[in-house]
Amino acid sequence: MSKDKLNSNQESFCAEYIKNGNNATEAYRSVYGQKNSTDKSLNERASRLLSTSKIQARIKGLQEKVNTKVEKKLGLEVVDVALMFKEMYYKAEKDADKLKAAENLMKHLGGYQKDNEQSKTTIDIPNINFNGNKSK
Repeated sequence: MSKDKLNSNQESFCAEYIKNGNNATEAYRSVYGQKNSTDKSLNERASRLLSTSKIQARIKGLQEKVNTKVEKKLGLEVVDVALMFKEMYYKAEKDADKLKAAENLMKHLGGYQKDNEQSKTTIDIPNINFNGNKSK
């Protein structure tokens, strides 16, 4: 095996690291299954693995792939969105206008989608008259 080639566990570690939001210890635990190890020892092993150049290079490559997919899905580059927001935010003179710029960006990126889904929930509340008895 070449020095720069990852074995299957190392490849899986890199994929898990990206999937779980860059938590090296959880990625290590998921791949290597060290159930009887302490969190401290898992953290040390994960850190050691993460510090190798071939692992760092693979993670960087995977992150670039993810970023490219996100950019394509959004239909514009993330940098462009950041620049648009920065321009809107710094042109605003009032705090309310700055807040509006941030809200518009969140709407554009779908940041309120979860909130919108939650607001569709209906709750059946029984009618209560003023003397505290439930009406039928």
